[in-house]
Amino acid sequence: MEKLIVLILSLVTAVTGFFSGFSFDPVDAVLSLFTGIPSSDSSISDSFIEDIGRSDVVIGRNGYGYYKNLMIMFFDKDSGVMSKYKVFSDYGLKLLGWACNCDMYVVYAGADDLFSLTELGKKIENERSEVLMAAPVALIESKPDTTPDDPFDENNVWDEESPLGGNWYLEAVKAREAWNYTSYFSPVKVGVVDSGFYTDHEELKGKISFPKKSSERRNIADFHGTFVSGIIAAEHNNGKGIAGINPAASLVCVDWESADGQNWNHTLHIFFGICRVIKAGARVVNISLGTSGNIDEYNSAVKTEMDLYGKIYSAMMSIFIGRGNDFVAVQSAGNGDPDGNPADAFYNGHFCSITENNVVSLSPGVSKRDILDRILIVGAARYSAVQGGYVQTSFSNYGKTVNISAPGSRLYGLGTADRLYDYMSGTSAAAPVVAAVASLVLSANPGLSGSEVQRIILDTAAEKAIPFVEGADELGLVNAKGAVEAALNMKHKMYRLTGTVQTPEGAAQPDDLITLTVNEKTYNITAPNGKINLICEPGNGTIKIEGDYGEDTFEDIDFTLSGSDVDLGIISPSSASPDTPADPPAEPVSPAADDSNI
Repeated sequence: MEKLIVLILSLVTAVTGFFSGFSFDPVDAVLSLFTGIPSSDSSISDSFIEDIGRSDVVIGRNGYGYYKNLMIMFFDKDSGVMSKYKVFSDYGLKLLGWACNCDMYVVYAGADDLFSLTELGKKIENERSEVLMAAPVALIESKPDTTPDDPFDENNVWDEESPLGGNWYLEAVKAREAWNYTSYFSPVKVGVVDSGFYTDHEELKGKISFPKKSSERRNIADFHGTFVSGIIAAEHNNGKGIAGINPAASLVCVDWESADGQNWNHTLHIFFGICRVIKAGARVVNISLGTSGNIDEYNSAVKTEMDLYGKIYSAMMSIFIGRGNDFVAVQSAGNGDPDGNPADAFYNGHFCSITENNVVSLSPGVSKRDILDRILIVGAARYSAVQGGYVQTSFSNYGKTVNISAPGSRLYGLGTADRLYDYMSGTSAAAPVVAAVASLVLSANPGLSGSEVQRIILDTAAEKAIPFVEGADELGLVNAKGAVEAALNMKHKMYRLTGTVQTPEGAAQPDDLITLTVNEKTYNITAPNGKINLICEPGNGTIKIEGDYGEDTFEDIDFTLSGSDVDLGIISPSSASPDTPADPPAEPVSPAADDSNI
């Protein structure tokens, strides 16, 4: 076979001049036909996964293990088909699948034990410069990071004496105030690798696509994936259920979890799923899943497996970034160990396992910090009336890799055909809240890099969630309004407009009955408890307050934004001009209306 390849190479080289006007490499293109090694820099092939079952894996007593005979390899982007063919041939490797958009190949190596696979990988790395990494495929059973309500005491659900319902998270992250800037939002794709999607849900019709036909055929509707999708992108203004945090988001989805006779290959399905949604154009990728519930974090062998996860996932990210596929990776921190006690999120696998000590970059010009600055690991928070603020839930993992929190206790969202709406608790519910806010930032300012998005998310999360585990770090609570404003301020010159609407005694505040016109552009704004606080581009504007206040009326308030912020002060009925500015009242968390009232 090798002699035939050499002959073909000689013939193709002899006539290469004929192809000089083409953008592809004719040598690679022809050799690809004979070797089966792809020449395209974007081709993905993962059909081999369906042929791998439980008999092909070795699982230890603590849930960790590896795939027998399989090795994952990353090649230098300049290595051609012949170079790869020589590596595979010289070491007796059989190519099974690939994701060329991150120069990753999965091969059959003919070695059953982990030691032999590890040593072979080291040998190849040392002897072949075009191979940037060769390693066993680590395996720890992942599961969705959903936590049912029943194992927890009453302190882990929303305060029963509070009137707040399952939509409380929209108010907690100031989502409705972020929607004041909807006119600035442009479409953005969010990748969701989860456990199946109910595409016919009334809130998701037209919102979900799949990266390829096989992904669509594999999809089996599941509550978890549907719930996660709804938090991000459920339909607005249809008078039903909930509203997704980002009205401009569309979802590209991959079902990773086995069901109804599908083969059990979670690690590979998740990895290839991420590659596929990135290829499809996702700027944010959400995985609400992890491994911490299946393993003993105090077992030294598990630490080695997790470091391998970190190296492989960071290697993948570095190549994507180096090729210009910039994105933000969002993952749930996990819901504790097998006994339900919070664990170090490092043991939740995947992006959670990337640390400063194991991060690997395989792309020149992409630093280790470039990778770390594109990851958001999300812990779950709840509101505590007793403590007067947000606290991290007792099931939420902690640790140095966790860098943000979001509501994760009793959120109301989407279900499947049997129950269209339902509740969920867990870091699985918290992660898509952050993914949705990250996508809002990109909707408001598409030119931002993934690291800029991460920095905005972290810097604007001013309110803190008190840790449940003694000695753990406080985590900022994601703030959609603040994040969107920060993104807009990086793109436009804007000024802040503030004021407090004072209604007659006994009358309700016109929170959603305020119309703002700036530069002849009119839109409705949300002003919780009558507090106006938003940014606008320079120009002349008018605020109109609607509603029935008996004999009292609100006259239109005119203002000009030019060179400085404007405080309208207290806006009272029958007042054509603002009174003396006053400190606005404190803003309590209030229940979110369904999207029929948005």
